[in-house]
Amino acid sequence: MTNMSSPTIWLISYAVLNFLAAGVGQLLGAEGFADQAWGNENVLGHDVYYETSYGFLFIGMSVIAAGLAFLTSGAQQARMTALFGATMLSIVASMAIYSNAEGYSFGGLMILIPITLMSGVTLSGILHWKDKG
Repeated sequence: MTNMSSPTIWLISYAVLNFLAAGVGQLLGAEGFADQAWGNENVLGHDVYYETSYGFLFIGMSVIAAGLAFLTSGAQQARMTALFGATMLSIVASMAIYSNAEGYSFGGLMILIPITLMSGVTLSGILHWKDKG
């Protein structure tokens, strides 16, 4: 396999992008995200809290991805990478579907960015499933 399919590369990419864009971005823009998601006229007092909480959760996911990148290797890393990516895909997909049903805008076509990234993470793990080391 080429270096571009390396689980380590995908995990680090996920960790950095998710930390900056989803984690820090969510923390700094929680009020704006609440307005965008629910509509300015529908935002309640606790909605900013929930948006801020998403930021902390995204940062935690980034720490897990970095840990997998640096603390595991070989088949163990590949299998954990596939599991991690599939889990993240499941979480985002279920949140998007449920959120939409409840009137919460989950970012429209922007959702394709994390889905593509998480698909790459999952695929890199699958491609390296039987690695040695």
